[in-house]
Amino acid sequence: MRKVLSIIVAAVLLLGVMPVVSFATEIVDSGTCGENLTWTLDDEGTLTISGEGEMNDYKSWNDFSSNRSPWNFNYSILSVVIENGVTSIGSYAYQDCRNLKNVILKNGVTRIGYGAFESCLSLETIIIPDSVTDISGSIFGSDLLVYCNKGSYAQTYAENNNLAYCLLDGTEEENTISGSIGRMDWSISRSRRTLYINCLGAMPSFSLGTAPWYNYPKAYLHYAEIENGTTNIGAYAFTNQNWSTEDKTDDYSFKRIIIPDSVKSIGAYAFCCQGRLSGLVLPNDLESIGTNAFKNCKALDELFIPNNVTSIGDESFYGCSGLSSVTIPESVTSIGNSAFIYCRNLKRLTILGNGTWIGGSVFQCCSSLTDLTIAEGIKKINSSDFALCTSLTSVELPVSVTSVKAGAFKNCSALESIYFYNPNCTIEAGATPANATVYGYSGSTAETYADENGLRFMEIDGHEHHFTVTKTVEPTCTEDGYKNLSCPCGERKTETIPATGHTEVIVPAKAATCTEGGYEAWSYCEVCGEPLTEKVETQPNGHTPLTTGAYAATCSKNGFTGVTYCSVCKEVLNAGETILATGAHTPGEAVETVLKASSCGEDGMKLITVKCSVCGETLSTVNEIIPATDAHTAGEAEETILAEATCGKDGLKL
Repeated sequence: MRKVLSIIVAAVLLLGVMPVVSFATEIVDSGTCGENLTWTLDDEGTLTISGEGEMNDYKSWNDFSSNRSPWNFNYSILSVVIENGVTSIGSYAYQDCRNLKNVILKNGVTRIGYGAFESCLSLETIIIPDSVTDISGSIFGSDLLVYCNKGSYAQTYAENNNLAYCLLDGTEEENTISGSIGRMDWSISRSRRTLYINCLGAMPSFSLGTAPWYNYPKAYLHYAEIENGTTNIGAYAFTNQNWSTEDKTDDYSFKRIIIPDSVKSIGAYAFCCQGRLSGLVLPNDLESIGTNAFKNCKALDELFIPNNVTSIGDESFYGCSGLSSVTIPESVTSIGNSAFIYCRNLKRLTILGNGTWIGGSVFQCCSSLTDLTIAEGIKKINSSDFALCTSLTSVELPVSVTSVKAGAFKNCSALESIYFYNPNCTIEAGATPANATVYGYSGSTAETYADENGLRFMEIDGHEHHFTVTKTVEPTCTEDGYKNLSCPCGERKTETIPATGHTEVIVPAKAATCTEGGYEAWSYCEVCGEPLTEKVETQPNGHTPLTTGAYAATCSKNGFTGVTYCSVCKEVLNAGETILATGAHTPGEAVETVLKASSCGEDGMKLITVKCSVCGETLSTVNEIIPATDAHTAGEAEETILAEATCGKDGLKL
């Protein structure tokens, strides 16, 4: 998770390098807000200001003036975009836009007017460009995260006003705050608004507000991840600093906290008054929940208490008004006083504890509770345990209940019937409301209690069992499971849950490669992992070597053995080596080339060349004279007729 950038940061970075792509939206309102400025509001809740120049300044809503912004008190505005060209944000411009979450200011805005974002209770992020140089008197909520550049006026403003900020041009290290206590290391990522805790063993316990992360703006603390290895959550580790003020439990409140499976105990007040905390998953090996651990975590809407929990402390879920259903597992042996008091939306409650000790006022004022199941094993119902559960109409107390204290069901105004299946149960005066009919066996203490307190009594006759599952062992692929069920009257039974059978997954065959073996198609069970057919493996094929690029060394030049690679997978098997030059030539035979032939009276010239018989390099060249010959060599006679002979006169030839 750490490596995944937050959505808002990604959006911010994109805004700096590319135009925003706008999908088709419908304009639902529009108008002017400056001499040359216009505004539009679309059906997705985006208010866009565009044009050139300054925005008008406006009056506060409590000024009783008519000069208020056109969108004053508009709760449909979710985001604001100030386009290029706008140079200022008017005073009180967005005052009391209570659902406004994100604001983007394009470069060009220089001033944010007084109270521009006053009472914008949901405002979480604002992008402030370098052009802004005046935010004097502006009021921002403490949950705001300012996105700005390093060294900007906005950064200085945020630091001076204890506002959280994230550097758009900063590294992850620059946007991280960190520290350590003993064996616990912690860090806060500004960009992800997340607290990370790495602890080997038990987390330290704190007093209110002393956890080190509370030294920083609450806007950094939206999420928390506790690394595996932590064995307990320390007291007051995540307690809201406004824990004593019920209507301010959203302040310094985390939205989500991830608790690892290694945690076995949660300390006192550990998550007290985290008013926005939801989606909480308690680890399977959790054993104890401390006093006030989740008090006033009013956004908790689902709660699964693992079957290893043995104790739930006093007021541990006090005021968790978002809870609608709770099951107390059979592993729980004690529930502290007022553990679930004021869980006003709790509708369904099942208590499976085996011999569980229940404190006083545990479920008092759970005014929406209509479905209550108390399994056999519970021994005592204490004073005010279900007092003011005003939607409860019927209760069945199992045969294991031996005592019901006075006021146990006090002011349960809708309660019509209460069944006592233990004929010897001790019932104190005032245990049940006057309007409820008491059901019990003839001659039982329930009948005596009804007679003594003037209550209507009905004898249990022809009882129809109402079984509750008290224990479940889930079936496996090959073995049956079972359910143990009990009725408040003491009747028990066991139901078999048939084995599910294997869920086959077929793995396709995999061909062997040069380096990895393969296998034939096989199958296994997706649930238990057991092989269903044999996995027949094949050996690797091995490489098929091929050498290329080789050349021999010469007398003066190095050679190369060539690169050897596999012709199948192309993996290089041998990168090759250099073959050093031999360093000495091997003279070949001398070759004569006649440059000029000799004659009878003149010498000639010839070139004698010696080359290396290996590399062909010329080793030597010598010019040698070809001597002239000593005597002429007569050739054939040539006759030339000088005068032709005639009949009477001789001719002449040369």
